Amino acid sequence: MLSISDEHLSNVEPVAKRLRGDASGGIPWMVILDNNGDSLATSDGPSGNIGYPFEPTEIEHFIDMLKRTSRRISSEEIAQLKSTLEEFAEAKRKEREAAKLSNPSGAPTP
Repeated sequence: MLSISDEHLSNVEPVAKRLRGDASGGIPWMVILDNNGDSLATSDGPSGNIGYPFEPTEIEHFIDMLKRTSRRISSEEIAQLKSTLEEFAEAKRKEREAAKLSNPSGAPTP
């Protein structure tokens, strides 16, 4: 895994352009490369960049990326990862809903 950030590296733009082309979208953005540096899968799903996979379609795209490219991750490990992502997303949805119920106006709380 390599994180490319202009905060810590120079010449990020040419590397990002080579990997992502002209596509734009949010961050994080991911690409899985083969040993020649060619793209096998990206986080650009049907509705755009999945970023951190949170919505069901984003999680499915991320899991599909792994299934299509993995050589050392077992199906059980992929299933566990999917379950963990789904549990995290559900917990965050519940937190958001509870926050809305306790502050229906959406005004900042002191």
